[in-house]
Amino acid sequence: MRNSKPHAGNSFDFYKKVLKSKRDKDLKIFLAPYADDIEKLYKIYDDNFDSDSLALLKSRGFSENECTNLKELYKYSAKAFVDLRTELTTTENGREVHCQYCTLSITNTFDHFVPQEEFAEFTIHPRNLHCCCSQCNSKKSNFWRDNDKTLFLNLYKDILPEDQYLFATIKVDDKAVTVEFKLENNTSIDTDLFALIETHYNKMGLFERFIEVSDGVISRFLSDLKAFDEPILSVNSLKVVKKQIESERNAMGRNYWQSILKLALLECKDFMNLLNF
Repeated sequence: MRNSKPHAGNSFDFYKKVLKSKRDKDLKIFLAPYADDIEKLYKIYDDNFDSDSLALLKSRGFSENECTNLKELYKYSAKAFVDLRTELTTTENGREVHCQYCTLSITNTFDHFVPQEEFAEFTIHPRNLHCCCSQCNSKKSNFWRDNDKTLFLNLYKDILPEDQYLFATIKVDDKAVTVEFKLENNTSIDTDLFALIETHYNKMGLFERFIEVSDGVISRFLSDLKAFDEPILSVNSLKVVKKQIESERNAMGRNYWQSILKLALLECKDFMNLLNF
């Protein structure tokens, strides 16, 4: 899981670009009188975004018909949104294709961080759109805040700690390897941020989702270790493996679940004994 960069351009300019690209003349005519209102609302969003107070936003209260037309502006496959996805997922090391809400699946949708069902006015606000997978989008749904606090990480704004907070516990029973994941704040991570990390992991069901696909990671990792052809890995071999894991953490995030799992496996004597089989 890594932080993402938000859209670099002017938010309302993106709105105008999308509206201009629509072929539906009736939609353009309907929304034309709302331009000044939308521009003010976008400014409010941006101000709250900059001050980390999106949870304090209040809906403009558009009518059902107005909301329907505002939501008609969004189309995932439209060029403006394809270009936005390219911008948001392009990094110094190439394209980031994994959903950063979970780091499990490929991105195939946009999450509206502030739900469009509640805030139709921000349906296409570029800073409100986060590249994610459909499973995370479904789990987040419209439940995004409670008592003026957000329930999910906003990876544009909530800066993830470099310290480790995700941990794995390994058990080996007759060559069968099982794993459990947990969160621990052992390094004085900001209390509010850690609480937000906890609610994000829990509401996204990340522990269960990690476990569902752990067997494949464990099997591949054991095969990679056996390739050294050493019943007990030498100091140099361990250095190579740990260097690879460190590279993975640099690329995918310091608390990337697969990296944390592999580090825990290396520390588990019962698992390392499987190299002899």
